[in-house]
Amino acid sequence: MRKELAILSALLFAACESDVSEPSRSDSDSIDIVASVKDLPKCNDKNEGVQIVVKGETSVRVCVDGDWSEAESSKIDHDTVFVDKDVSCKTEELKDKSGYRIVCNGDSVGVVLNVTEEVRDTIVDTVYVDRDTSGSTDTADVETDTATVPTELKLLEGYVQKGPFAGGSMVYLYELTDGHTLGQIGVDFSAQIDRSYRFKFTDIKLPSQYVMLHAEGRYKNEVTGESSDGSVLLRAITDVSKRTVANVNVLTELEIDRVFRLVTQKDMTVKNAKKQALSEISAVFHIDPEIFTSDAEDLDIFGTSDADAALLAISVLLQADLSASELSELLSAITTDMKDDGKWEDAKVTTRIAEWAMNADLYGRLEKIRKNVQSWGLSDNVPQFEKYVRIFWQTELGIGECGESNNGDIVDVSNVLSTAASLECEDGTWSLFEIKFSSVYDASGIAYKVVNIGDQVWTAENMRTAVGNSGNYLTVYCNTGADPDFCVDYGGLYSWGDANTACPSGWHLPYKSDWEELIAFAGNTKEKASTNLRSLSWSQGADRYGFGALPAGYWDDDEFIGLDEHANFWSSTELENGSTAYVMTITSDGLVVGMMDKASAASVRCVKDK
Repeated sequence: MRKELAILSALLFAACESDVSEPSRSDSDSIDIVASVKDLPKCNDKNEGVQIVVKGETSVRVCVDGDWSEAESSKIDHDTVFVDKDVSCKTEELKDKSGYRIVCNGDSVGVVLNVTEEVRDTIVDTVYVDRDTSGSTDTADVETDTATVPTELKLLEGYVQKGPFAGGSMVYLYELTDGHTLGQIGVDFSAQIDRSYRFKFTDIKLPSQYVMLHAEGRYKNEVTGESSDGSVLLRAITDVSKRTVANVNVLTELEIDRVFRLVTQKDMTVKNAKKQALSEISAVFHIDPEIFTSDAEDLDIFGTSDADAALLAISVLLQADLSASELSELLSAITTDMKDDGKWEDAKVTTRIAEWAMNADLYGRLEKIRKNVQSWGLSDNVPQFEKYVRIFWQTELGIGECGESNNGDIVDVSNVLSTAASLECEDGTWSLFEIKFSSVYDASGIAYKVVNIGDQVWTAENMRTAVGNSGNYLTVYCNTGADPDFCVDYGGLYSWGDANTACPSGWHLPYKSDWEELIAFAGNTKEKASTNLRSLSWSQGADRYGFGALPAGYWDDDEFIGLDEHANFWSSTELENGSTAYVMTITSDGLVVGMMDKASAASVRCVKDK
């Protein structure tokens, strides 16, 4: 949690003297200051353990057993204040005598300037110490909450990377007031990206340790390998007190509006806001946030870490086949959406990106992108970005990783917004499932396509033969009134008796159990199975396995019924009454295994004997 510790400037500046009759703070988590021993409050059970500094003394006094005792372990040296058992702060006069630097546990956390004799006794500087839940103090989290924390910036350099920004592009450094309002003062400094694709700022006096970087320009497009067709704007916010390098990239752009919101409205430190924002961006792209062990501005698309690879992957995913202006619109939409709650909730766009990434992966474009980046000759290293591109599209489309456990499986994309077809896992790699047909001939010499579906082999067309497998002639009902080529397009309609002899040798009219096995493989619901078995020409059929069901209807009592509405396929399995048999009926809404009078005529599919 955050513990607020008030330190009066009268303590910070040893020469200062003021009449203080009451402790400056009564919070038991704070170091209070009084002017003299006589001003100490009564030591009792209510303030047992409270620490107070008496001006002019070299030790902190602690209330113990009714007495204000000097704490031997808290000797004050050179205006040192022990603000907690693990944190001590002191002041050091600046070389130019213009003020004092506040140093906590050896780290400079702020500067107070222009302190006059009249006002120095009334200045209050607040130091924030971030703690984890265990109560331990991390001195790296110490930040000042003051409008004036000047920083002497000796050097700040870095790269601007979508792909690398073109030489000559301008980078602007904007001063920010402090780490709690992040107010922009209006003063800016500029630098130009040089031939080595690097910018550099030197010798700048800043009002705080926080700056915002703006860069706008054309860039090398990783997907095309060429220069972009327009400019994009990338920004970054960073603490320059402990760094000389800060890169600007798509991650610094994606996080910046969220960081501002967390700092200014959620009262978070800049450091913690950046950490949270980067974790939220990781979740959007299904990346483990633990790989990000430093800030976004530390990352480099030519780096060697997993985080560098993730940066390049995200840059590639967002670019896809977009123009520079389209990319700018996308970046703006994401930062706007994530600003308030840290979530990007545009499923249509994330699905579109995932489908692009899937195709780029399956058709070799990721390899081409790697070669594009290598061809720029800017580094010997291109990180393994492909890993994070694959994680994104496989997770977003809902198929998961291809490995030993699912080798050989054919998996439907579960993302309902995706139009992607089924994928097959083979030797650790996903590929688009390709339907492979072969042929079989009936007794009259007509060829039919056949296809493997799961562990079964099915004819992929309705039978239309007029000769049975024993050589006898069959009655074939063709709805030529509705379609002169009905039997060619839809196949024939057969009574149950004729259907049992229509299949080629080595094949049979399906048992009821054969149909049930097919349905179970084709989908986890009857609606899904119907979609996957229906022909592409029939009411949004997907025909995922090449079965190609067509709505031929059926014949009954000298009448054709249900053309273009449903398909009905005979089963060889009879019911006990002897006059009916099972049929598998498919409609645009689902399917069912029902029953039909044997004298009626329905379509015939054949399944190969095992």
